[in-house]
Amino acid sequence: MVGRRKMIIAVTALGAAVTAAAGITAWIAAPLPAGLRDPGPVPSVTLDDRNGQVLRTTRSSEGSRGGWIPLAELDPKILQAFLAVEDHRFYAHHGVDVRGLARAVRDNVRAGHVVSGGSTLTMQLVRLLRGTPRTLPGKLGQMLWAWRLDAHLDKATILEQYLNRVPLGQGTAGVAAAAALYFGADAREVSLGQAALLAALAHAPSRDNPFVAPERARSRRALALSRMVDLGYATPGDAGRAAQEPLLAATRPGPFLAPHFTTRVLQWAEDSAATPVGEWRTTLDLGLQTELEAETRHTVDVLKDRLVAHAAVVVLDNQHGDILAWVGS
Repeated sequence: MVGRRKMIIAVTALGAAVTAAAGITAWIAAPLPAGLRDPGPVPSVTLDDRNGQVLRTTRSSEGSRGGWIPLAELDPKILQAFLAVEDHRFYAHHGVDVRGLARAVRDNVRAGHVVSGGSTLTMQLVRLLRGTPRTLPGKLGQMLWAWRLDAHLDKATILEQYLNRVPLGQGTAGVAAAAALYFGADAREVSLGQAALLAALAHAPSRDNPFVAPERARSRRALALSRMVDLGYATPGDAGRAAQEPLLAATRPGPFLAPHFTTRVLQWAEDSAATPVGEWRTTLDLGLQTELEAETRHTVDVLKDRLVAHAAVVVLDNQHGDILAWVGS
């Protein structure tokens, strides 16, 4: 009797597994929703002062800064950098890298906390397109959708979608917007150091971007360059020279006013999981900000014989707690 019951349970379980596998296979084979095949608009953000004057934008006169750039037009160094840093087995797996997931589990167990998610570029694209949560069910959903994307889209399309959508800090979405913001460059032509920095930001763009943490950004860029050397994408000599490149361009296109304030606002938004998209009106008073910047520069200049090199001013509205001006030097 017991043996017969075990047999029934085993057969039932096997039948359920076969049915589930058949259902998943049919779902993966089904055509993709139309929105997942076509490049959508690149998100952009504009920060205004309290009176509507533009402080900073990731949008150009043509729309999103840089726009959507076809994969064939992107600088090859960008592709190489992202593959080296994020998914060096991209062309070897079918959306999910089982070896990579096993390695991530091992590393996380050894560290006692999460140090690696094991997500492929395809899985990251799924999260960008569908907003799957960073939970175990969310990870399983990412895996299923990654298999489905890989079954219907070629590798070039997946890469193009990812590179034009990936958040890279300070409200940028995609390598075109990030290259324009950080370097004043076109993603069709960047240096080795710039490509490495863009790829280095993908892991933690809010925390590692060069506006917020220059030394972290420099360290992450060095790691990206090292991986590119290991995979044959760069020579040690080229990587050494790239590591000496400045993190940021001396000048940047478009308005970039109240840099300490706007950088912090975007970091707050990203840290709180808010999506900085569209036009945001802030509490800053640009007129007051401009006056205080001039006064701060004058004060530092007057006190330079006393070895004063920097100064900072923050003005608050005591009644509401609004930041009216934020000046650093």
